[in-house]
Amino acid sequence: MMRFPKLTLTLTVLGGVLLTSPVWSTRGGKSDSEDIADLSGKHALTNKEFRRLILKNMKKREIIDLSQNTFDDETVVKMSKALESNRTVKTLTLAECKINGIQAITLFEKGLPTNNSLENLDLSHNEITGTGIVSLSRVLPRNTALVSLKLSQNPIGPDVGPQIGKALEGNHHLKKLELGQVGLDDIALGHIVKGLNQNSSLSDFDLSDNPLGNGGAINIKWVLHQNNTLQTLDLSRCNIRDAGLEAIGSGLKRNKGLDELRLAGNLFGDEALKKFEKRITKAGFGFDRKTYIVTRTAPPLTKAKKEPKSKKLSNGISHTNGTSSQKLKSKENGKSNN
Repeated sequence: MMRFPKLTLTLTVLGGVLLTSPVWSTRGGKSDSEDIADLSGKHALTNKEFRRLILKNMKKREIIDLSQNTFDDETVVKMSKALESNRTVKTLTLAECKINGIQAITLFEKGLPTNNSLENLDLSHNEITGTGIVSLSRVLPRNTALVSLKLSQNPIGPDVGPQIGKALEGNHHLKKLELGQVGLDDIALGHIVKGLNQNSSLSDFDLSDNPLGNGGAINIKWVLHQNNTLQTLDLSRCNIRDAGLEAIGSGLKRNKGLDELRLAGNLFGDEALKKFEKRITKAGFGFDRKTYIVTRTAPPLTKAKKEPKSKKLSNGISHTNGTSSQKLKSKENGKSNN
């Protein structure tokens, strides 16, 4: 297929821009952006016009970006109902849309339970509170399609730690979860860890910018001891200090799955960093002092199987179990009979 210079397609209705996206001019083929609908920041449209545009694109687009828009409740309801039976949309971005807890409940409880196509949902930078997360915790164990969920920078708070833990315990399909800057503390993380240790799918977890402190680091230690599914963990700017760093080092020593750990923006002393680096190097990890990123540099250590101890018989012959001893005695009896 032959490509020609890049053009820009802009559609205008009632003075408001509906769609502006790059389109390749082609001969006898589909455009590269045919499965993508960029509807971000379309403030000039009325709610009715916007609803019609959203529902139309949900029928035929795999990727829909609705970020930086404000929705009325009716639009959220209709969008959620469309998601319920939708088999086309795989990625939906609703970042910076001022979605509140009630609207989130509508989206979660109507749109997610029976949807089996939506894989990536971005709800970051909204106004979703703990009530919305309680709803999500009931729905997530029933959803089998979602693999990436972004909830960073929402006022979720620390009280829903148990609900997040139960959601992780019951869901075995989600691979990426972002909970950066949502107000979680060490107690909330303790509940999340219980669910995480029963989870066998989550590989990428962002907990950055939460006040977890050293108590949270100790909880992370037990995750690293028991969970070998996590591959990437972000603990940047979590108010972790020297004692917490020591706990994390202890966890890494026994971990077999993690490939990358981010620790930027925490407060560590030089002596603590030296001890940490020395400890994790022995466990097969490297540490970048400039970025505070830990990366795996060697395969996980495995304990060698111990060989059974041999025992010496009175005649100097060694054996390792009762069976060999019995065989030896039977041979001796046979010789004496002859």
